[in-house]
Amino acid sequence: PSREKTLYNLDRMLVAGTVPGDSSDGVLLGEILAKELGLKIGDELFVVGMTSYGGLGPGLYHVTGLVRSGIRALDRKTFFVPLPAAQEQLAMEDRAMQIACRVRQGRQHAEEAAARIQRVLDEAGFSGVAAVPWNRVGLMGRFQGVWRMMFFILAGLLMVLALGTVANTVLMAVMERTREIGALRALGFQRGFVVRMIVMETVVIGLLGIVVGLIIGIGVGLLLQHTGIDFTKAMAGTDFPMKPIIYPHPSVSTAVWAFVFGLLITLLAAWFPARSASRMQPARALRAYH
Repeated sequence: PSREKTLYNLDRMLVAGTVPGDSSDGVLLGEILAKELGLKIGDELFVVGMTSYGGLGPGLYHVTGLVRSGIRALDRKTFFVPLPAAQEQLAMEDRAMQIACRVRQGRQHAEEAAARIQRVLDEAGFSGVAAVPWNRVGLMGRFQGVWRMMFFILAGLLMVLALGTVANTVLMAVMERTREIGALRALGFQRGFVVRMIVMETVVIGLLGIVVGLIIGIGVGLLLQHTGIDFTKAMAGTDFPMKPIIYPHPSVSTAVWAFVFGLLITLLAAWFPARSASRMQPARALRAYH
């Protein structure tokens, strides 16, 4: 537990009692697990596990503290015991089944760190040991993949909706100005000028909308970064491996991508109505509303 404090932030998760020492027989229980078992601090917990030899290994522990991670799946299934006590119960001697590492640069560099650790292990001859990043372990990896797929699908639908909305708006504006466009063509202005005029006008309006949207979006994101978005009621009774309160983290890269995609959608949406308008016959356009 002494090293687990830095890896899992046990001090922050602790809601009652204390973290057991390395040489004690104490156990930290998830808050929901303790409630379901009817245990409180000071009670005894009898645990039976499979030893390294395939037999049953009993262990008796005393509840020293309760932890709350905010993730229901963990709080109802997780408990922490000192490593020496677990090794003795499971006949592991000085061995371990897995070692958890925390990357100093942040969890987004976990895959790079895992690859470097794997190279070191292979060079040292530990062929049976695998270094795996956190997002590829158990349900978390599958959940990450599903979440990423849902995000791209939603983003794609929003882009199509935005493209259709802007294109429809530009098309309506072009139809209302049919006579003006016909007059420009009759005065000798080329099709390219008409296309550029409509596209530039749409881009200016689009840029204004993008900037206003970014300001509002970043402002709301910064506010929610402190308050969070609470999905506690929506996630009640589920065991998703995530906290019920999500905290957005606005970044410069996200804002840049939003700006680029917004500008690209504006250009695409303006191009087709502008191209259609440039092909109008001047005489027919001038008679449009007579």
